Amino acid sequence: MKIRFGRILMLGIPLGILCAIFKNHFNISNDAFWKYYYIFGIAAILLAVLINGAYQFRFAKKLNALTEILLTDRDEERFIAENEELLRNTKERHHRALIYLNLCAGYSDKEAFETAKEMLLKVPEQDFRGINKLVYYINLAYIDFRLLEVQEALAVLRRFDKQFTNLQNHKQLGGHLAILKIFDLIYTEQTEEAQPLLLSSKEKWTDKRLEKAWVYQQRLIDERKQRTIE
Repeated sequence: MKIRFGRILMLGIPLGILCAIFKNHFNISNDAFWKYYYIFGIAAILLAVLINGAYQFRFAKKLNALTEILLTDRDEERFIAENEELLRNTKERHHRALIYLNLCAGYSDKEAFETAKEMLLKVPEQDFRGINKLVYYINLAYIDFRLLEVQEALAVLRRFDKQFTNLQNHKQLGGHLAILKIFDLIYTEQTEEAQPLLLSSKEKWTDKRLEKAWVYQQRLIDERKQRTIE
């Protein structure tokens, strides 16, 4: 939940002007003026924080509801359409970044990888913090592998190797990171290690969203094995 304290503090400017006008009009003493100024100023800031918090909570709840469309209903078209509608009605920069991340996931699940990457690159890297920044790069690496932009994908893996390793058992991200590790092994000519990791990962991570990636990776492994035989 990201609260814009700068904007909230800006409320103090019009409040101060209003209070000064009120003081002069009613000839209020300085002591009384500052007493009530602090009281009403603090009250106004607390109210603004509460309003902002309620807005952030409603937005997070809306995003969670949309996520269920993709994770549970497996309806990529509806997921994309509803996120696009939400994007049209959202002005806050951080919120728009999260919606673009959703759109990237939707198009990626449709295997429309060029469009998925377009959605991702609409958002500057610095708009993401913490876990969302890592999700951004997990998506980017996966899409680059699927677009056969292998060196770009491997560069992401090397850059975030420590962070990704720390998340390899993460409930939501572990399966996606296993996919990236398998791609890494495949494209660095370590097919013999990639195959058992693929099999064990399929058993461990049962999210249906991952199935297309498993199938694709098995095909890559089989093709490399066949070339070795020939």
